[in-house]
Amino acid sequence: MQRMQIDRDLSWDYDLKVPARSLFPDQAIRPQDQWMLNELARLPADTRDILNDAYRSENEALFAQFSSMDAHAQTSWKFQRYAKDYLRTAQGVDDSVGGILSELDRLGVSDNTIVIYTSDQGWFLGEHGWFDKRWMYEESFRMPLVVRWPGTVKAGVTSQALVQNIDFAPTFLEAAGVPIPADMQGKSMLALLRDAGVERERFHDAVYYRFEESKGPHTVPRHEGLATSKYKLIRFVDLLDPATSQATVELYDLELDADEMTNRADDPAFAEVRAQLLARLDALRAEYQLPAEAPTNSAVIAP
Repeated sequence: MQRMQIDRDLSWDYDLKVPARSLFPDQAIRPQDQWMLNELARLPADTRDILNDAYRSENEALFAQFSSMDAHAQTSWKFQRYAKDYLRTAQGVDDSVGGILSELDRLGVSDNTIVIYTSDQGWFLGEHGWFDKRWMYEESFRMPLVVRWPGTVKAGVTSQALVQNIDFAPTFLEAAGVPIPADMQGKSMLALLRDAGVERERFHDAVYYRFEESKGPHTVPRHEGLATSKYKLIRFVDLLDPATSQATVELYDLELDADEMTNRADDPAFAEVRAQLLARLDALRAEYQLPAEAPTNSAVIAP
């Protein structure tokens, strides 16, 4: 159902910056690729030239050999271009953050400034054969969270506590000495930042996740779930088990199966764990005041 496979779904112009017309002169341009062409046309000509020049030699080498490349070779080429672009982007972000930190040092305000770096969801780099994000699997579920706070957070300290983006606002408010509204979801991370080891077990015992776009880009089915330090449970809201007419469930033991390749949801040895996690998921849904579930794009999956 998903459209995130590197071999099948990475588009030439949009994702890979390769002119699809040069590869397939007789085929219609895919909508995504046409969108990218329209966006690039809005750039100043000299900027567009810089972009094209950056890829020119690699693209021309691809054009020369494309007709002799089999499907595996084409997929390998796509992955290399995609992964390199992603890692170059990450390096650019890292360089820019370093520049900001250096400027704070130069201005002499580092000791009076909290710097918090985070991002959108993580990104698949070929795991499960995928690119993009959206899923609750680890590569996409995890998000970076790096804090520099001289005098409060010790340099080089890492915490394994479970935190969520809804914890950011309470943290910022408490750090600024502003009362946290009683109806605000999430918890302040200040105590955790001050002493990661002591506060880890007293923070969240489980974190909730929700993806809501079955019909959105990449057609990833709607799902929700929770993760603890040991287990992850995912409930696919719109994928109904034909035997029970209930939402399909996946369960992973993150200690035994860090790559989440073996679904334990129907394993009798995990029946008690499954029941406990489903109950905890319902409790989190109530805590966060989520509406009653109403599948909007139901699909029956084969047993």
